[in-house]
Amino acid sequence: MNVIEPNDSMQTEKKVLRYIYIYSTAGLLNEKKLTKNQALVKVKFLKSKEMIMPTHPFNSKSYINSTHLKEDEANTFFTGVNNAEGTQIFSFEYVKIENGIKESQSELEGKNITLRGELNEITVEGNMLPRFKLKFIKGEYIIENK
Repeated sequence: MNVIEPNDSMQTEKKVLRYIYIYSTAGLLNEKKLTKNQALVKVKFLKSKEMIMPTHPFNSKSYINSTHLKEDEANTFFTGVNNAEGTQIFSFEYVKIENGIKESQSELEGKNITLRGELNEITVEGNMLPRFKLKFIKGEYIIENK
């Protein structure tokens, strides 16, 4: 997966900015500055678009700003995305890796994982702590520090 493009097509940047838009909207949703419906209306145009998510550490013992394997779905990473303090939940993200996850959980533990994929489903869940549930298909991953 190429992170920086040799030309100025801005395709990589667009994929990152789409995700940042969802992340920003999730913050407003969690702060209750947007209703669930308002937040969903703001982001639903991004369905079927490719995105690159921020890098998170693989940590099978934490759900705060970390990635791990989804236990009941093969070849799927799960990331819990929070604010920096871990006091707000912005989204639960599921990325189905198209060519499969090659490493075991123990091989991934402590490594930084960057995910990308096509947004297949976006919903809002939770009442006290409203958040997005994002499901990506055609996923790819990079292990940042092997």
